[in-house]
Amino acid sequence: MSDSEGSFDDDQVVQQYRAPRTKWLRKSYHQQLKNVHVPSALATTALDFDETDSHFHESIQRWREISVQPSFLSFASRAESMSRSFALLIHNWKSIVELWIQVISVCEEEAITPLLDMLQNLAHDLRATLLPSYPSLLTAVLAILPSTNIQPQSSEPSSSSSPPTSSRPLPTPNTIKTLLTTLSSLFRYILLPNATQLLRPSWTLLRQNMISVVRRKGAGMSGEEIERTLAEVWGGSVVRKVKGKEVQREVVDLLVDACAEQPEGVTWILVSAIQAPNGTIHPSTKALLAHLLERYLSEREEELVSALVVLLRRVLTSAVNWTTTPKAFDNISALLLEVYNHETSKDEEIDSDERIARLWKVLVFTLSAKKGSRMHMKQISSILSLTASLSSLASSSPSFTPPQLTALTHCASAALLAGDMTTWNGPARRLTHVFFSSFPLLSLRLSAILSDLDWAGWNLVIAPQISQILIPLLKGDQRSGSSSQALALLSHLVKKGLLGDVSDLVRDQIAEWARERLDVRGGKWTLDNEVDVYDLSTISFLAAWLPADSLVSSAVSIVHHILETCSTKEAAKADFDSKPTNAALTLSICFTTLGRDHKGKKNGSGTLSTVFNLEAHDRCMKAVMENWSWSSDVLDGYCTFIESSPPSNLKISYETAFAHLRSSLLSPYQPLRLATFRFLLFPSITRTPSQDHFLRKLQSIERVSIDFEGFKERVNKISTLLVETPPRDRDFDLTSTWLLSQLKVNLRPVWAPSVNALAGLMKEDPVRGWEVLFKELAKASPKENERTGEKEVDLKGLGVLEPRWKEDALKNYTDADPMDVEKSWTDADRRTVTRVVMNLGDLADERMKLDLAKAQVPARKLDVLNYENQILAVLAEAPHVAERFHRSLISFFLSRKMPRYRLSHYLTL
Repeated sequence: MSDSEGSFDDDQVVQQYRAPRTKWLRKSYHQQLKNVHVPSALATTALDFDETDSHFHESIQRWREISVQPSFLSFASRAESMSRSFALLIHNWKSIVELWIQVISVCEEEAITPLLDMLQNLAHDLRATLLPSYPSLLTAVLAILPSTNIQPQSSEPSSSSSPPTSSRPLPTPNTIKTLLTTLSSLFRYILLPNATQLLRPSWTLLRQNMISVVRRKGAGMSGEEIERTLAEVWGGSVVRKVKGKEVQREVVDLLVDACAEQPEGVTWILVSAIQAPNGTIHPSTKALLAHLLERYLSEREEELVSALVVLLRRVLTSAVNWTTTPKAFDNISALLLEVYNHETSKDEEIDSDERIARLWKVLVFTLSAKKGSRMHMKQISSILSLTASLSSLASSSPSFTPPQLTALTHCASAALLAGDMTTWNGPARRLTHVFFSSFPLLSLRLSAILSDLDWAGWNLVIAPQISQILIPLLKGDQRSGSSSQALALLSHLVKKGLLGDVSDLVRDQIAEWARERLDVRGGKWTLDNEVDVYDLSTISFLAAWLPADSLVSSAVSIVHHILETCSTKEAAKADFDSKPTNAALTLSICFTTLGRDHKGKKNGSGTLSTVFNLEAHDRCMKAVMENWSWSSDVLDGYCTFIESSPPSNLKISYETAFAHLRSSLLSPYQPLRLATFRFLLFPSITRTPSQDHFLRKLQSIERVSIDFEGFKERVNKISTLLVETPPRDRDFDLTSTWLLSQLKVNLRPVWAPSVNALAGLMKEDPVRGWEVLFKELAKASPKENERTGEKEVDLKGLGVLEPRWKEDALKNYTDADPMDVEKSWTDADRRTVTRVVMNLGDLADERMKLDLAKAQVPARKLDVLNYENQILAVLAEAPHVAERFHRSLISFFLSRKMPRYRLSHYLTL
């Protein structure tokens, strides 16, 4: 055959006969159980046979053709003769049940599935006939699940019959699925027709097994998923199908009593009970939630109330996520509105405030999840109107407690955010009017919350009313803290840029109040009061919003007061070490305020020069240089202030300034090194052109970010620093100090070029280089403490800021979302609303204190051992210097008893 006849392309042949690519993905036992759910009722409906035959007998014949397990064959051969007809089955049912229980407890894993299937058919055939043996059957079925010998203590009489602990291996997912179908059949044919008699004993036994599987520990065990499957079968087969108000109330009460101990399991039960196919809600949901809400509103035990709040949050969030339209959510939304209408209609009764406040917590879950899209707009308007019409809110002395008012704020925020323009001019305006007239501080907090949530109706509804409450709130009682809270909320709104339309008259009044609040001479502001420092920090953010130069005189007075109080460097450091609200923080706030207050304003420099004359300015500059150069906040704040202040006639030599700032330039913290460069480049510091050029060169290198994006640029500039700058144009002390600080940077690529540059610098002047290097080596090497005998390092000598208050002030600090603990039943929109309410509510003051404390403690830590190692690496790169001073070096090693691993670089000489 020629090449042209019947020829195939090689690629086509390979593709045609290539074996199919199958990818086997191994799944853990936990992952496999995630796909196990209770089959639907339609899938488990038994087939119809002749009336004289039994489903049980037919299942024996069917499984005889499939299973060859000895346990099953033994049971089938003995049970078949006793069930050939329906009459024989009824006559011998006790013997068959006893035989089944005996076999299921010792059978093989492969025989469990056919035995469970036969029990389903037996329950379908006999139904109420099996009632006397129902507890034994349920116990035997649940004994198939893995369990532990630890059983919960219960006061129920039937709880003593705990399921036996099985020694067989973990059941397969298919076995668990068949077991769930069997439980569903038992509940359907036996439990539901006799619910008043069997409900409580069945729940007690099931609950014990749910606790048992969760407590069991072992390889491959997934107790939480097995608990979920049991919860699904109880919720889908029992809870949603029980009939009668009394039985429904009993089943809800049983779940409520268990929700504190089994929050996950009870949640899965209710979630499975309310979810219907195709994203709808089961018809029984309204009755179940009505009983649940009534129990929640009337409960007295605080621990159980908290557990019920979590339960309702999870169930309602799950229902919101399950449905897609307001119509599908009607059962729940109509119930909530009905209950709220009923409770608000009797708001003058005893305990009505507590019940209404509890309902606010529940309404939040549906109003904030999915931005309230599962609620009809008429329902949202009704909630707003009912809340605004509460007589207890409009009274002159409202009886609500602060936690209840927090719930009100949360609910109002969610309702206003869920509403549209049709609610703004009506219910929303009436509700906000009640807030502003009865709860001024709460209304200011509500305004801040809505601003963070970007509510579109803020300018229409909130803005016209906010100016009238600012002055009375700020002039409120300082002892109660309302004035400080109002100040923080005002500052928050100013940062958001929402108070630009406030009149100049109101701003002048606020500025006058701020000056009175910061009056040092009158004794209204003191450094020892932490609230005063926090108020100063908050007022500083208002400087650009208030009239020009409103805070200049107050800030200058506080600066003079601090400089007189902490007149030495030791006193300043001692004050910083004693408390978070220290003089360094206050000084930095004042300098920043002075720079922010008059920067860009017409009368700024002139007014500042009259208050802060040149002589006082010069004294301040010397004090900052001599006593506060160790604080990056003070240096940065002072640089911000000095750059916008009148020029000074003071002249300080570069050598004098560098002598005071050398330790700051050697700091392991980049912000302090950058602030030091800014100070050294002031016009008041006299320096030569070469010094100025070299300072700016080092400043440009220091500005490079210390991260993955900037390390290449920093490495290249350090590597070429000595090559590009001749020795006559650079200062030896400045260069060596800055290169040593680069060895403290937590960026590995920077160490090698810095070591090489230091070694090259030491070759130019070995004596001065040795003095600088050996001094740092002595600081970095651990020295034995004479009292304790342990080796310690003087971290303060290395520039590390470790105040005594750091551990106590930051122990509760976390950047994590407070709602991150919820993983299964969550909603992004609800979490956003809750987080904003928490941050601007009860946690606002604590969060501000933690943020101010954290800002003073650098996040990066110094690796002292690595710093010592890099200094020895410099000596290894400059062997002639090490050889010249080897006597001092060896004596130092012996005195510090340095181990061999710390001398690895030195031993390469």
